[in-house]
Amino acid sequence: MSAITGVDAMEDAIMAEAEAQFSPLDYLSNETLSYVLSFCDFGSAVQFCRGINRSLRQDFRQGDHFLWKDMFHRQCFSMPLLAHSSEAVPMFDFLEETRKRRQLARNLLAPKKKKKGTLPARSRCFNLPNRMFHFVPVTPDGLVAEWDDPPPVDFGCDSFILTSPACGGEMVSLDPFHGTLVVHESCLNNAVSSDEAMMEQAVMEAANLFPGNRENRGCGDTTTQIKKDPSQVLFCLENDIDVDACFPPLHDGGHDGAEIDVGYHGIDSKCLLNERTGALEGTMIAVGRMITRETGTQLNGVIEQVVTELLTWERRKDTAKSGSKRNTNSHEFGARKLCRFPWSFRTIDVCATHNRVYVSFDSNDGPSAETNLGSNSHVSRSTVVVYPLVSYPTHTFGMRSSEASSGGCRTNYQEPECFIHCRAKVSSLSVDPTGETLMVGTEAGTCEVWKIHSDKCGKARAKRAAIVNIKSSMSKALRNSREESNDNNNQRLDDDSSRMERTLLTILNRPKIVSFHHASHCPFAKCGFVTLQHSATDGSSLLLWHKAKDSSSSNDAYRIVSMINLPLSGITRAPRVTYDGRRILVFGQDHIGLIVLVYQVLASFEDVSLFKDATLEEASGGVYNLTNPSRVRFANRIRHAALGGLQYYDSIHMTCNDRYIVVNTKTGNLLGESTSPCAEGLLVIDLQD
Repeated sequence: MSAITGVDAMEDAIMAEAEAQFSPLDYLSNETLSYVLSFCDFGSAVQFCRGINRSLRQDFRQGDHFLWKDMFHRQCFSMPLLAHSSEAVPMFDFLEETRKRRQLARNLLAPKKKKKGTLPARSRCFNLPNRMFHFVPVTPDGLVAEWDDPPPVDFGCDSFILTSPACGGEMVSLDPFHGTLVVHESCLNNAVSSDEAMMEQAVMEAANLFPGNRENRGCGDTTTQIKKDPSQVLFCLENDIDVDACFPPLHDGGHDGAEIDVGYHGIDSKCLLNERTGALEGTMIAVGRMITRETGTQLNGVIEQVVTELLTWERRKDTAKSGSKRNTNSHEFGARKLCRFPWSFRTIDVCATHNRVYVSFDSNDGPSAETNLGSNSHVSRSTVVVYPLVSYPTHTFGMRSSEASSGGCRTNYQEPECFIHCRAKVSSLSVDPTGETLMVGTEAGTCEVWKIHSDKCGKARAKRAAIVNIKSSMSKALRNSREESNDNNNQRLDDDSSRMERTLLTILNRPKIVSFHHASHCPFAKCGFVTLQHSATDGSSLLLWHKAKDSSSSNDAYRIVSMINLPLSGITRAPRVTYDGRRILVFGQDHIGLIVLVYQVLASFEDVSLFKDATLEEASGGVYNLTNPSRVRFANRIRHAALGGLQYYDSIHMTCNDRYIVVNTKTGNLLGESTSPCAEGLLVIDLQD
């Protein structure tokens, strides 16, 4: 009996030793383990994968594993667009790219950990290192430092834009001196770095650790620096205006005796999304310009005619497979398109996915019933007109076949596809990157949601999905927040509620939406959008909207989840705002000077630990969160000696992506100890430390 017991004990010991050599995870399939890890945050998932056995670890080291792909997309990161390279196309590494993007975000949103006893990271701002700042002088010639007294630089409209929402540095700019639209491979081309960055690069070059590359860091003595030529010129002002297509000839001599003037409305960059899958396929560049012709005699007086042209260029991803060679010209923009109509406009937006233009006009402009489209085609301030984008150059647009065959006078204007009649006068509008949703802000303080679809002929058709009243939505959100606060804390002070209500009344004094801001690579339903309300007397505020999930709301209704009462001066100039689904950046001016305010948005639960529970108190940066968990937190602010010189009447502009922040400045020479007289241009912040 004892012998049998000894044998059983030995077998049990052998089994226990065998089981100790294997992990319970060995019995799980790769797909099952990936599903379990998908509930973790990115850092925890990476750390867990380091502790598993070698066979499983090898599978998770592959950057294209579907686990890392899912984590990359759920954090609302944008896929990188086409690069300037003729080399083989590598396999996209989601794991490494996620690490890179999160590090770039930490460089801007979270300070480095310090010793004990300091304030927590989420309640403290920090200064960016001076080496991240670069100054790009804007001059009208090829040499940067040839001018003893360079001419002033006036960006009257949005004149520079980054083409990639990811980390690419490619930038399109509208020359303020010559009116030329050009493409630069990097926004750091011709840049002058700070003294700290120049010293670091000199040391690294001396140690042969870093090859001198002006394209990436761009620095050097401005007395010898020569401007690098752009990689592509999209159009030139002097040879790219078809006056005959814009205006009918005055007589047999054409337009002799008429004065032609050209002004620009600005440039913009749009993401091209696949209509079926929603995947990012490329980039569209758009520029709007106004062409004016003045004619008249002493008897008839001066007659002014205005034509608006919207020009676009596309560049789609190379269809070459991994390991194959790119076409060396595949990085250039092409497929030029045009939309032309004989009026000025009030607000405008472009749908790159479906090649449509959404326009609202003033009462005295826009198409009318005289266009033979029926009595319902009359345009008022409450109407949005949808135009098509057509291939350029135009030949018989707006012409009847009989006129074309007989050589009759052509107009070359596009005919509207659709008329969208809103309940009140339109103050702003924005179209979803997918082209399926249109947001319209009205002067009555409402946000109208329209669903867009195409008919059998491919023309746009619209249906109103919801109308959200800003005052009612904010009041409801405040009431729900107060009820939650009462349930969680019965000892809440009345001062918090009164302070909240006073701020609410201040924001309600400016209910009209001035502009919409959204991620260019994500639909509204995923990341939401931000609206700007501005008043010259009451200042500016931002509202963060997300799609409503409660059953009582319409399926297409949106609600306000956070309010930001911007701590900026209440001046006539409105601040510049960008929103990419994870960050809200505001470029404006306060009582000290120009400043960039940085807010972090809870796009996923990866960084939920940084966000506090919503209360009726005002958080840092003027933030009021109306839902639990909080959706917005004030993360940082950027001040710099090289960010300044702009008066209250000067225009301010900003463009940014995950890596770069670009603003205009007039004190760029204060970045270092350079004796260059050039002070006006662009200030570039490179977050890749």
